[in-house]
Amino acid sequence: MKGLPISLNILLFLIFTLLGLLYGKKMFNNKVSLESRESIRKAKIIIICSFLLILVNVTNLPLVFLSRITWNMPLILDYHWVRLIWGINLSIIK
Repeated sequence: MKGLPISLNILLFLIFTLLGLLYGKKMFNNKVSLESRESIRKAKIIIICSFLLILVNVTNLPLVFLSRITWNMPLILDYHWVRLIWGINLSIIK
């Protein structure tokens, strides 16, 4: 598997940085306040999701580094373990 060229990575970084700055400027011009009660309620969800993300990855570490544990896993689980962890991580982030 070959990665993207560094020039394309730099170009994508610059494009998405510009889009983020333009979106922030749009929010600032629309006087969007980040000190509302709704953002405090959403912050609790962010803390819970961050804790879950750390928990999933920390519990995955022994399985990655100790092959004795994964040797006894069912074949279907062993075969799809990395995809399963990625799916769990992405579902928590989303």
